[in-house]
Parts: sequence; structure tokens; C-alpha cells
Amino acid sequence: MNLHQVFLQVVLKKKGKKRKYFLGDFEEEDMESPSKARRILELANQQQNVKSATIKRLKRENFRLTKKVASLQSLLQDIQNKLLITESAKSILEVSIQGTPAELLLSRLKKPGSKQEYPAELRAFALTLHFYSSKAYDYVRKNFQTCLPHPSTLRKWYQSIDGSPGFTDAALSALKMKVSEATKLNKTVICALIVDEMSIKKHIDWNKDKFIGYVDFGTGLDDDQLPVATEAYTFMLNCVNGHWKIPIGYFLINGLTAQERANIIQECLKIVHETGIEVVTLTLDGTSTNLSTIQYLGGSINASNLVYSFKHPISDNDIHVILEPCHMIKLVRNTLASKGSIFDGQGRMIKWEYIESLHKFQQEEGLLAATKVRTRHIQWKREMKVKLATQVLSASVADALLYLEKDANLPEFRGCEATVEFIQCLCFNNLFDVMNSHNLLAKGLKGPMQSTNVEQILKFFAYAEVYIKNLRISSNGPLS
Repeated sequence: MNLHQVFLQVVLKKKGKKRKYFLGDFEEEDMESPSKARRILELANQQQNVKSATIKRLKRENFRLTKKVASLQSLLQDIQNKLLITESAKSILEVSIQGTPAELLLSRLKKPGSKQEYPAELRAFALTLHFYSSKAYDYVRKNFQTCLPHPSTLRKWYQSIDGSPGFTDAALSALKMKVSEATKLNKTVICALIVDEMSIKKHIDWNKDKFIGYVDFGTGLDDDQLPVATEAYTFMLNCVNGHWKIPIGYFLINGLTAQERANIIQECLKIVHETGIEVVTLTLDGTSTNLSTIQYLGGSINASNLVYSFKHPISDNDIHVILEPCHMIKLVRNTLASKGSIFDGQGRMIKWEYIESLHKFQQEEGLLAATKVRTRHIQWKREMKVKLATQVLSASVADALLYLEKDANLPEFRGCEATVEFIQCLCFNNLFDVMNSHNLLAKGLKGPMQSTNVEQILKFFAYAEVYIKNLRISSNGPLS
């Protein structure tokens, strides 16, 4: 035992005395001789140096943490500059990375390859980033030495069983059961994926657990700085070779770009593929955002360059795009009514005026020309119901216009042949019947495609394609 240890036992471990470390702990009697005082001073200096080093180390770590958090925010800015995420996505990600997620991300950087379970806060950040852009996620994962989980892990996290936003685990389990039953019969389950969105009321409510009504991607992110949700983005599978359909998930959103929509659709296809389901079609509304989404997926809805399919992200099979017929028939009606006229391939004018004249004639005469056209059909902006559009662009309206021109010989209907062909001969009666068929017993174009009518339907499709591609807004203008 050296002199220093003996000194500690004698001076610092007296019975009834507390351990003394600093100058202020010692009393005057502890310094009776210069040697004791010198030893005490040396001990106090050692302890002071240890504490000073600890404080300096903590300050240095705090500075590095602040610098790292700043680098995370600059990384988000860098991602946005590379056009991998939008401004709205960046603002939500900044909320998700504040505080705990940043610290957790940095702690995993110190332990590369760590097998520890990912905390809920870090899960929320990873899922939110991946929801907006898989490319941005791969970029961050690469820059942070794979301290974020593999995308296959994220697809498991997306799943929920309590009905909250995300892909529902119960629905995916049901799909696996369907596949298992079909496998026993040596069959493949073929489905159509239907994606739609609906407006919801902006409202925040407390569900005895948390506040709901904010933007929610099923990522676990819970913060009152998030914007209030205005829409629900929904996904449903409809079996093509069976008689069932099932919703598989939804997300509460406040606007998504086409690229963000394409990203989540691809994730949906990957999740469904893991269950063994083969998806062959994707059905969307004909909004401009959805048309851009199709381009990001690999297709193109362009008259001069029509690519009506894209590759599955895993199986590489073709996924065919179908624009939802009910929405498209409304767009056709809206285009004709708002523009007033359209020119066909022969330069003939298709006029909304003829339909207005038909309605006026029925009101003046007090008789109906075997049509369902009423005031609500003419004032179409007030009601955007599908049935109103189909009743305007119907065979009965085309027949009525021909009768009033040929038989009644009314001057206001003269030259309506192009409008009649637009309504009846092309489709926007017949084509809607083909695309919206659901009755196996229906005849002709109203029946579903099968061996008895496939030749007739394909011939009609060829005619309709040429006709539509030649429609123009003005006589010498570009294709509409």
C-alpha cells in the first residue's frame, strides 16, 4: 500500500465522517501539517481535473450532436434539391426528425450493424421518409451507413390490425388464405388493384389515446405540427377470376404529388406480391395528377405516345392501366359542355348546343322526346353525378336528335349528325357500356367480353381508338 492510499484511509475514512473530495469538504483540523495540506490539495486537484474532463467531454458530445442534427436537416434540404422530395414532404420530415429520432439515428451510427430493435420514433421517421420517396430513403440509408432498416422491413411495419391508416394486416392475412385455397386447386389468384381518394372533413378529435385527424401514413408519426388531413387515399383489390373484393389499406393525406402517389402504389404492389396475389391491372380516376402518376410508373396516357401498361416492381409482369369509366364519362360530358364544341376527324362540329336545344324543345312542347334530359342535366356544374353524364351521352338522346332533324325537320337541329355519332356510334354510350359491363346475361356490347362477343368488341375498340385520337378542340388545333 503506497503513501497516497494510506493517506486516504487516515484522512478520508474516519468514522462518522463523510468522504471528502474537494477543498470545501475539508476542515481546518485536516490541514494540521504542510504535508497533509499538500496531499489534500493534490487530491482535490485530481478530482477537479476528472470533473472538468467530464464536463468538457459532455460539451463536446453535445456540440457534435447539435452539428449532426443540423447535418440531418441539411440532408433533407439536399434531398429536396435533388428533387427526391417536395417542399411539403420536407416540412413533415423535419417534424419527424426533431429531437429523439435524430438522437436515435446518431446512436445507431456508433454501432453499425446493430441488431437492436428500432424504437417507435425512428420507425416513424423511416416510414414517413419511405412513404414520400423510396429513392430519397435509399439515399439517406446509404449516407447513414445503412442504420435505417431495409425496405422489406418497412413493408411489415406498414401493416396495421386496428383499422388505423396503413396497409391492414388482417386483409393481407385474408389474401394469403385465398392464395392457399387456390394453390390446392392449382389455380392462381388474379386481381385488379383499384386506387381512389375521397374528400374528408377537416376535423381533429381525441380518441382516448391520441388526437386524430392529422396527416397519417400509418408510420406512427404523431405531432400536432402536422397538417390536418383533407383526403383519404384508399386501396382495394378486386378478384378477376373470383367473386370477392377487399380493401387493403388507406392513408390520410393533405395532397400528394404524382411521384409520391407512384411510390406508394409500387409499395402496395410489393406488399400484395408477398401474399402470392398476381395483380394485372391498376384502375385510377382520370385526374391530371393520376395521369402524371401513370407516367412515373412507366406508362403514358398520351394520344401520340400511348403506353397503357407498366412493369411490376418485383415480378416484372405487365400491369395494365384502366381509367375508371364512371369518372371518364363525366370528363367527356364536362369537356363538351365547357368547350361548347369539339371537331371530329372529318372536321365536323360536335355541339353541346344541340343538347340544350333538345331540353328547350321538351320544355316548350311539354312533351319528352323519349329522353331523361332535364334542367339538372343542362346545369351540369351543380351536380357531378355519373348517371347525369350517362343519360346525356345516351342512345335515347342520339335518337331524339336524329328524329328532330330528319322527321320533325327543325332547323335548330340541322347538322347534328356529328354530335349523334359522338354520342352513340362512338361510345360515349357504347364504350361506356363495354367498359362498365357486369351482367353475364347481357347481350351485345353491354355484355362482358367472352368468346361469343370478343370479335365484335375488339372491332369496336379499334374504331373507337381511331375516332378518339382524331378529336380536336378546334378545327386546325392539336389533338384533344
